[in-house]
Amino acid sequence: MPKHDPVPTLPSGGLDWSRVTEILILEVIDYHG
Repeated sequence: MPKHDPVPTLPSGGLDWSRVTEILILEVIDYHG
């Protein structure tokens, strides 16, 4: 999840990954353990 407010978007409404400089990791899960 991008940690921006507001989230950078493209004119088409999608996420603009070229402007994402920081992310927020909400959870790490080990499905194999």
